[in-house]
Amino acid sequence: MCGSVMSAHAGRPAPARPGPGVTRTTAAAPVAPASPSGRSLTQRRFASPRSADLYAAVFLAAAAAIPRFFRLDSVPGEVSAIEGLFASSAYRISREGWIGLGPDAVGGEPAGFAYLLGVWSLLAGDSTLAIRLLSAALGVASVALFYLLTRRLLGMRPALFASAIFALSLWHLQFSRLILPTTLVLAAVLAAANLLAAALGETRSDSRRRTLAIAAGLVAGLTPYVDSSFPIFLAAVAIFCVAQVALEKEHAGEVAAALWIAAVLVALPYLFIAASDPGVALEQFTGYSITASQEFQALQGIPEQTRPFAASVGSMVGRVFFGAFGGESTRLLDAITGILALVGLLVSAVRWRERGHMLLLALFVAGVVLAGLTVEQGVYGRLVVAVPAALAFAGLGLHWAVTWMEGRLSGLALYGFAALIVALIAYTNLAAYFGAGIAAP
Repeated sequence: MCGSVMSAHAGRPAPARPGPGVTRTTAAAPVAPASPSGRSLTQRRFASPRSADLYAAVFLAAAAAIPRFFRLDSVPGEVSAIEGLFASSAYRISREGWIGLGPDAVGGEPAGFAYLLGVWSLLAGDSTLAIRLLSAALGVASVALFYLLTRRLLGMRPALFASAIFALSLWHLQFSRLILPTTLVLAAVLAAANLLAAALGETRSDSRRRTLAIAAGLVAGLTPYVDSSFPIFLAAVAIFCVAQVALEKEHAGEVAAALWIAAVLVALPYLFIAASDPGVALEQFTGYSITASQEFQALQGIPEQTRPFAASVGSMVGRVFFGAFGGESTRLLDAITGILALVGLLVSAVRWRERGHMLLLALFVAGVVLAGLTVEQGVYGRLVVAVPAALAFAGLGLHWAVTWMEGRLSGLALYGFAALIVALIAYTNLAAYFGAGIAAP
């Protein structure tokens, strides 16, 4: 064999060496064919979801419906004071109609959710079970929206992992079974973020891109009628788009401007109503801020007053991953999810220049910082912008672990490992909620 190979080359002249100043030319490597759409991977990921993604979203939502509707009539057993406030306001609306829109219409809370509950009670009844069905349905819808968002930002496998963890998270399960506006705000934030991602992924039609950005702003602009988380999402959009413009990413400034203008225009009626009684609005704002505490007011000088802000934000970051709110019964993330989320956060921090990771980081930073500047009471719900980002990080962390083990374990073992992790998360959170019984946060 060796002799035949040598004889085959024996009669060939040696290749001529190039002279001085002559560059040797080599055959060009074959160029990979361009994608049929002519767009990069990031652009294709941000584009409209495929039919397989829609099927996956429907499947995840159907699976998430089981723990959200199971024993909804008995768990949680008691209606909390804030739930009773919304339920009684919904009853008034169903009987009287218009009760106002300002902060004083529903005991200092925005009245939008109460109006939705009032319409819902006319259709489904006004029992506790019937009213809680609305929150459960919104919770199921938010699982589908979360998958579609993470699919755009991270890819299919991280999105599947993240959505499974999201659907099984104690935080989301609690609010999906309570008469509170959190699941409605969450669905609106996820819908607006999906529309924002779609606008950034639209490179062919300027009019369609502007339409998607305006639609994102319209959805975001409805949130102040329901909850006080309106500025958190807009702050995240501002952080994200400023970073995109700094990196000279195309269309970022145009999309941000269209979203902000649409959001502010939709929110203006509520802002005018709130401004008509500035005393109530100011009292509500200062009641949430840590500046209202006696400890803060006793501090003198800017350096002394700056320390509580930094300490509160730093504490909030740690508590999101591994801490608790109002006692161990209201832990935000279980231990496994917290570790995975921290790993995913580090992965996104390394890859921060990519649009998907940058948007998640902006949502997390804005949500944690602004929630960290508020008082303890109610902060569990004000993390409505940060928690989806943290749970997306958890899915990314699991995806990273599975990717790292590829080549070391068989494909069956890899997905068995992922299934085991998700099963442990499910057991931990479902047992904590249905076994021990958890009060409303």
